[in-house]
Amino acid sequence: MQIRSRISYEAGLKIGDYSVTFPEAYQFLGSIGKDQVEGFWMGTAQNAHLYYMDAYFAYIKFYPHELEFAQKLNMRIYDGTEDRAKYLFREPLKELARKHDLINSRIVTFQGGEKIFDKMFTRRGTPTAFFDDLLQLIRDIYNQKPW
Repeated sequence: MQIRSRISYEAGLKIGDYSVTFPEAYQFLGSIGKDQVEGFWMGTAQNAHLYYMDAYFAYIKFYPHELEFAQKLNMRIYDGTEDRAKYLFREPLKELARKHDLINSRIVTFQGGEKIFDKMFTRRGTPTAFFDDLLQLIRDIYNQKPW
């Protein structure tokens, strides 16, 4: 099973652009892309699937000044992995955004309705601590096996 990130040239350029436009996202994506966060990895073409160990958790789309985290995967995930995104989306992500007081400021927004949403957008101004807590949230959800 794949346990190292595979970053396409195109995705690497987009991630690199964040060093200027969204430094916190650059740090978050770069550390995973360089396999510096134990257990986390990404597979990319133009955008990225985010995995922890043998589980898929989010599809990340790269926009110039924001990241979109989507529950729905793009096409397919790596063989030997399981789709566990539904355990991350909805309340866990909302609680995380509330913890960092990012909803009222619209630094973090959600799409798909108040109670049932499948996309989260993070913009410049999202603190590094939010991304760190996101990784910990994914670890916690993963460790609650069996799902």
